[in-house]
Amino acid sequence: MSMKHLLFISLALLLFSCGGKDKNDSGPSAITTAEGDSTMYGLVCDGSNDSVVIILPEDLSEPRSFSIIEAFRQHRVYGVPMTGDHVAILQSEDGKSAKCLINIERLYGKWYRMVCPQWRKPVAMSDEHFERMKNRILTQLTDSARDSLLCPVEYLLELSANGRVVCRGFHRNASEDDIHQLVEYPRAKHYSAWHLYNGLLLLSTQGQHPRTDTCTFRIVRNDTLIVSFPDGERKFYRKKQK
Repeated sequence: MSMKHLLFISLALLLFSCGGKDKNDSGPSAITTAEGDSTMYGLVCDGSNDSVVIILPEDLSEPRSFSIIEAFRQHRVYGVPMTGDHVAILQSEDGKSAKCLINIERLYGKWYRMVCPQWRKPVAMSDEHFERMKNRILTQLTDSARDSLLCPVEYLLELSANGRVVCRGFHRNASEDDIHQLVEYPRAKHYSAWHLYNGLLLLSTQGQHPRTDTCTFRIVRNDTLIVSFPDGERKFYRKKQK
């Protein structure tokens, strides 16, 4: 084995034994291979470029090279791989190229999305009558009252390296005569764990009624995360560091 490969293995042992970059993380990793998961997980090695990525697998076997040209063409490179990054790769049938590459490092951290309130529609009211009622209310409100009524808020989705998830939505308490009773914010789903499985993002809840939502990546960048959930596509962003 070459000295270069020995250096890569030393780096991998250091990273994996420390549990990643966050020393405060504990618990199962989000990149642990589950039964039935055909994904290869490993570290990006020096020498990778826009055409080829060199991976040191988690089992510390010999580094392997994969062409990522077709994955880029198919828009299935989710996060540009950099040396030392943890990545997940779905291999082609011949094992020479990547059908999909996910830069796991780009997923960690806090993601936000703006959510607008929805009008409360009385059950017995027709759609036509409901639209007229909304228009009448909006024309009677001042600009500041309208902005307050329809003000968007931030929802949080935080993905940790240890596989944990933190979610935060918004709920506004309003009295019966408060105009804010006319609208409501969508209830945020609360997840407790996440992991990857065959190129998909699985978000799970635990407890009395466990549930797992299977989600599909659309875009993964340093400051943008777009994911298709079972109930629709959601776009997240990062806050700029002050």
